[in-house]
Amino acid sequence: ALWFALDASLEAGGLSLELQGASVGSPITTFAPRFDLRGLSIAFAEPPLAIGGGFTAVTPSGGADFQYDGSAVVSAATWSALAFGSYAEVGGHPSLFLFLKAAGAFGGPPAFFVTALAGGFGYNSTIRIPTAEQVADFPLVAGLADPARLGGADGTPAQALAALSGGPDPWISPAPGQTWLAAGVRFTTFQQLDSTALLLAEFGSSLTVLLLGVSTARFPNST
Repeated sequence: ALWFALDASLEAGGLSLELQGASVGSPITTFAPRFDLRGLSIAFAEPPLAIGGGFTAVTPSGGADFQYDGSAVVSAATWSALAFGSYAEVGGHPSLFLFLKAAGAFGGPPAFFVTALAGGFGYNSTIRIPTAEQVADFPLVAGLADPARLGGADGTPAQALAALSGGPDPWISPAPGQTWLAAGVRFTTFQQLDSTALLLAEFGSSLTVLLLGVSTARFPNST
């Protein structure tokens, strides 16, 4: 095959977009064009808002034909958010999921002082339901309270994605016809109770609605 590679970037109004490994090729004996893209990076800076991230091609898992994993960091004056997700194609069907966590002093009354928010969705994707004993270690719950629980101490976005969709029995995997939504919150109660709650709904072949959570009490309060 004969391949032509394109090294391209675009910058406009604080937005920067860069293609990584974009190419088009065809067998020499016949014209059958094929396209390939190794990655895509994006950056935006317009104080106080800043965005940076990208997607890169990875080894497919879960029977996927191809797969892109990536992440993005969004920061403002008083808060920051980390978003990560994956896009794959399984048997001609697209499958994707995205999860976002924002940390900051969002505020609220002393009985419900919010310190982190999270949200996510999946299309043609399913979540393995944790047992009661697994809730505290479920990455979408544990990672909301402690980022080190989602990918390890000082974990990279790639490690966080591996914690969710890697291994022989992943928490998130492609599943045609399934869709899920998730919303989470971390809050304190009078600085004595630290709680994390995640509402998860999955529908398709059946409807599943879960409310998962962990609360930790400290008496007396060390602060």
